[in-house]
Amino acid sequence: MKKPPEEIFATIVSPPASRKNAGLDLDGVDQTLRQLQDILGRPEEATVASKPATLEEALSASSEVIVNEWGQRITELVIQLIEQPGYRLAGAEEAIRQIVAAIETILQSYETLSNELEKRTLDAFSRIHGILDGLDKNLIARNRLAAANAELTDLLGTYPKWRYQHLILRQVTKSYISLRGNFSDELREINFCRNRLGELLKSFEKPRKTGSDKNEANAILASPERKLFASGCQDVNQAVQQLLLTFSGAHLDELENRIQSMIKRQFTALVHVCMSSANLVKNLELAMQEEAEIFISAGTVGASVADLFFEQNPKEEQAIGEILSAYDEAAPAMALQDADSTKELCVVAVPPGEAGDRFGELVRRALPEINLVIAPSTDDIVFYRQLSDVSLGDLEHLGPTGQEAYRQLSSVDYLTPHARMDFTFGN
Repeated sequence: MKKPPEEIFATIVSPPASRKNAGLDLDGVDQTLRQLQDILGRPEEATVASKPATLEEALSASSEVIVNEWGQRITELVIQLIEQPGYRLAGAEEAIRQIVAAIETILQSYETLSNELEKRTLDAFSRIHGILDGLDKNLIARNRLAAANAELTDLLGTYPKWRYQHLILRQVTKSYISLRGNFSDELREINFCRNRLGELLKSFEKPRKTGSDKNEANAILASPERKLFASGCQDVNQAVQQLLLTFSGAHLDELENRIQSMIKRQFTALVHVCMSSANLVKNLELAMQEEAEIFISAGTVGASVADLFFEQNPKEEQAIGEILSAYDEAAPAMALQDADSTKELCVVAVPPGEAGDRFGELVRRALPEINLVIAPSTDDIVFYRQLSDVSLGDLEHLGPTGQEAYRQLSSVDYLTPHARMDFTFGN
C-alpha cells in the first residue's frame, strides 16, 4: 500500500533502519522515487513502449474532454457567424484568425515556460540519481556528505513540483495545439462553403430557362407590350443599373435578413446547403431569386410602374390618351360584327399605392361605358379584355363575308374547305 506524500517525505528524513548514509535512508529515498515515478513518470522522453504515469493519464483524459467540448463550441461559433448576414464567411474567417493569433501568443509564452521547466526537471532528476549513485557507492567525500544530503533533500522537494508544473503546461500546450488544429479544419470547411457559394453566384449570371419562362415569353409575343423605363434609361440593363444606385445599405440588410429567414425555414441553414449535394444549391438559387423578386415587387426599392407611367405622362390628357391606346391594343383578335360593350369585360391590373389608385381613377374616366374591374397587380399594369355570351354568328369572320368565301370554295371542283369528308356540311 502506497504511503501518502507527507509520509513519503518523512521517510527521507526519519527512515527505518536499513541502508543509511550519514543519517539518510537510501532505501526510503528509492521508495519515494519509485512512487513519484508511478505518479509523475520519468522526465526523459517517452517511448512507444513506455506506460504513461497516473497523472499523465488523468491530465490527458481531462484535456481530451475539454478539447472536445471547446471544439464543438468552435464549430457552433463558426456556424452562427456564417448564418448571420452581417458576418457570413468573411466574419467567420476573421474570428478564427483572431482566435488563432491569440492561441499563438499563448503558446509562445507557455512553450517557453514549459521548456524551461522541462530542463529544470531533467537536471534535478539527473542530479538526484547522481547523488544517490555517489552515496550508494561511497564516491562522495565525508566532508561533502552533509552538503550532498542537503542538496538531495532540497531536490526531492523541488523536483516533484517542477515535474508536476511541466506536465500541466505540456498538456495545456497540447490542448491549445489541438484546438488550433480544429480551427484549421474549420477554415477548410469555410473554403468549401465559399466554393459552393461561388457556384451559386455563377448560376445567377446566366438565368436558367424553364418551361414556364418559355410559355410566358410566347404569351408576351402573342400580345402587345410596352416597357416603361425610368427617366434616362433606354433598356433593361440601364434600368437595373439605375435601380442599384437606389439600393441602400438598409435595403441590402433587409433583403439579406429575408433571405436568411427563408433559408432557415426551407433549408435549415446555409451551412447545411453548402455541405449537402449540389442539387440543394440549385434549389437555393431558385428560392433566393423568388425571394428577391418578391422584395423588389413589393416596392421597397425603386419606383412602381404606375409612378413611371405618370413620370412619362405628366399631363392628364396625355395619360388618358395612353390608356385609350392600351385599351385598343388589348382588343380580342376575334371582333364582333356589331360592337356591344355589354358583352365585354375589361380587367385592369394595377400595382397598389397612391399612383396605382390614381391610374385606376383615370381608367374609369377614360372608359365610362365599359364593364370595368380594377384588380391589384404585383409589378405590371395589365389590360385584359374578354367577350362573353358570344355566339358563332356574332363573329365577324362568320358573317356575310365569311359565308360568301365558303360558297366560292364549295363551288370549285375537287376542292373542299373541310378536313372531314365523312360529314355533310350545310351552307
